[in-house]
Order: sequence, then C-alpha cells, then structure tokens
Amino acid sequence: MAVIRRLNRQKAPTAPDLINTPEALLKYARSCGLLGDILDIEGIIKSFGINIIREPLQNDISGIFCQEDNGTYSIKVNSLQHPRRQRFTLAHELAHYCLHKHLKKAFEDKVLFRGGISSPEEKEANHFAGEILMPAEQFMHHVHSGNNSIQGLAEFFKVSSLAVRVRAKQLGLRGHGL
Repeated sequence: MAVIRRLNRQKAPTAPDLINTPEALLKYARSCGLLGDILDIEGIIKSFGINIIREPLQNDISGIFCQEDNGTYSIKVNSLQHPRRQRFTLAHELAHYCLHKHLKKAFEDKVLFRGGISSPEEKEANHFAGEILMPAEQFMHHVHSGNNSIQGLAEFFKVSSLAVRVRAKQLGLRGHGL
C-alpha cells in the first residue's frame, strides 16, 4: 500500500539574481546571517559573487558598478572617500546590480549625483541604498527610543549625516535640516 506523506522542506533563500527590492534583500541577508544590528553590506555583495575593489578614483567619482568581459560583476569604490561614504556607495552600486544590471554594463556614479540626481536609475539606487542601510522599522525604533540626533543615527548606521537626513525626510520626519 502506498502512503502519501507531507514533506517538511525549508524554503531556500532567494537567489541573489532574483532580488530586486530592499525587503527581499534584507530577508536574504537575514537568512545568510548578514543582518545584525546593521547590514553587512560587504558580506552581501560578496555573497552575490560581486568583486569589491577599493582604489583611488577621480575626486568626483564615488563608485563604479560594471560587468566585466568574463561576465562577472565588480564594484569599484573610491578609497579616498570617508568609510561611511564608501559604505553608502557600496549599497548604491549593489542597488544598480539588483535593479539595473539588465539596462547597461556599467554605471559610474559621481559625487554630484547625490544631491542633483541626474536619472531615474540614480534616484532609485539612492533610495534602495537608504532602505537597506537604514530600514524604516529600525530607523523609527531608534528615533522613538531617544537616539534621534542626526549624528547619533549616522554613527549607529555607519552612514553620513546627509544620508540620515535624506532617510528621515523619506520617512516623513521633521527637523532633519533638509
């Protein structure tokens, strides 16, 4: 006699090339043990098989996301910039991988894009980066628990004070100096 049984299967983490929302990326990071108090952005990038290259770039270039001739992906980060700026740049370039890799083989991000966004792709990448580095629930928890200074939040999330102010504005908060 044949018996049908229900299998208990654990759902495998989403493949990195299928992640295209901040929520999916954070869920993936949690499943890989790369999301503690803050996101291990370098760990996530490496788990996607993307090379991270830190090197001096022209002063106005923060980072470059590109597909190499051999099909692999790389993120180049301007090593001359502040480590918190580099962290945001890594998240921004990862956003290009998740959202825009099908559009073109390379994105070169200049410092001036941060304030005067030049394309929808750059705006999307900045928003995605802010969401994965400063998730709304965690951000609001810190604000409501008393860690609501721009500098305190910037130190906790390891981003610039400008990134914190932009995220606060996105979340509808007042008093952030924008």
